[in-house]
Amino acid sequence: MAYAIRHHGQASTASGLDLLAAIWLLISPFALAFISGGWATTNNVVVGIIVGILAIYRLGSAPDSVWASWCNLVLGLWVIASPWILGFAGSHVPMTNNVITGICIAVLAFWSATAGGSSHESNARANDQPRM
Repeated sequence: MAYAIRHHGQASTASGLDLLAAIWLLISPFALAFISGGWATTNNVVVGIIVGILAIYRLGSAPDSVWASWCNLVLGLWVIASPWILGFAGSHVPMTNNVITGICIAVLAFWSATAGGSSHESNARANDQPRM
């Protein structure tokens, strides 16, 4: 438990920054006037909302919600790959935006996820230490 409490600030900082990245992902199709529209816009709005909800959940219930950060890591990787999978890699602005934003989301989610595990993991570590 002490490990998770000590690293709560790291999880909060990382999840807060992940929330900002999610907000950017959500508004970026409109702020950058995606010409391709369609899949790029839909993808960014939907994934931005999901990443934002998971980041808020992680902020409010850390340290027991590490799974939310791992989900955001997967979503960040999806954002990176989505221009090629959804077929808008030929549009420079949305593709560049998604690669950069996806990297930010994935790195921040990883940082948040590694900040502290559940109290069960902390208890296991405490039980492994020799007693005097």
